[in-house]
Amino acid sequence: MPSMLQSYTVTVPEEPPAAAFPFLKQEMRRKGSMSGSMLVSTFVGLLINQAKNSKSAQGLVGLKNLGNTCFMNSILQCLSNTHSLRDYCLHNSHRRDLNNNSRTNTALMEEFAKLLQTMWTSSSSEAVSPSEFKTQIQRYAPRFVGYNQQDAQEFLRFLLDGLHNEVNRVTVRPRGSVEDFDHLPDEEKGKKMWSKYLEREDSKIVDVFVGQLKSSLTCSYCGFCSTVFDPFWDLSLPIAKKGYGEVSLMDCMRLFTKEDVLDGDEKPTCYRCKARRRCTKKFTIQKFPKILVLRILSSVVA
Repeated sequence: MPSMLQSYTVTVPEEPPAAAFPFLKQEMRRKGSMSGSMLVSTFVGLLINQAKNSKSAQGLVGLKNLGNTCFMNSILQCLSNTHSLRDYCLHNSHRRDLNNNSRTNTALMEEFAKLLQTMWTSSSSEAVSPSEFKTQIQRYAPRFVGYNQQDAQEFLRFLLDGLHNEVNRVTVRPRGSVEDFDHLPDEEKGKKMWSKYLEREDSKIVDVFVGQLKSSLTCSYCGFCSTVFDPFWDLSLPIAKKGYGEVSLMDCMRLFTKEDVLDGDEKPTCYRCKARRRCTKKFTIQKFPKILVLRILSSVVA
C-alpha cells in the first residue's frame, strides 16, 4: 500500500448530511474538488446560513481561533453536535462519573463540558473562546502546546482518550489474564472479548465511539482460520481507485474489508501447520459504534 501523504478525519453524524441538508450536495458540486478543512468550513457555514431565519439556533456558535487552532475548533464543533455526548455534558451527567470515581484529574472533562454548555446556552452570537479548554488539553497532551497547525485526527484521539480516562467507570482494572476462547463460535468469541475489554475500559466515550474489529486469517494450505477481535476508536480507509464515476464512502469501506493475499515475504505462520503458509486476511466490522469516526487516507489503492 502506498505511503500516506495526508489524511482527513470524518465523523459520521447521527443523521446523514445529504438527507438533512439537501443543499450541501449542490454546494459541494458547485465548488468541485475540496480540501478537508474547506469541506468542514463550508458545511458549518451552510448550517449557520440555514439557521439564520430559525427561531431556535442553539449551538450555532463560532469558536475563536487561538492562532492556527482551526484543527481543534473543527473537532470541537463536530463533538458539540454529537447528540449523546452533548447531552451527557449539558445534563451534567459527567459529574456523576467523575464523583463516583473520586478522581483528582478531572479538569479536562470539566472544561470540555463547560465549553459545550457555553456553546449551547449562550444567547449571544459572538464567538466563544476555547482558551481554558486548550490549557487543559495541552496539560494532558503537551504536543498541543502552542498555536501551530496540528493534525485534527491526532487531536481527536488524544482528546477522546483524555476524556475517557477521567470518566472511566472502572476504578480498579483487573489483572491481565489469558483466556482461551478459540473453541467458541466467532459470534460468541467476539462477545466474550468485548466483555473483557469493558472490564478495563468502560465510559460514556466508549459507549459512543468504540467499536470492535474482526480480523480473520485463513491458511490456503490446510484451511485453518484464526480470528482476532480488537476494539477500535476510528478506521483508516484508503481511497478506492475507479475507472469512472465518483468514489463513494461505501467503495472505500469495501476496499478496507476486501480479502488480501499474504504471500512471499508476508507469509504468516499457520497455527495448525506450524509452518509459514500462503494465507488470506480479511477485516470485518463485528460491532459498529454509535458514532463511527473515519480517517480518509489520501493514498489511492486499486
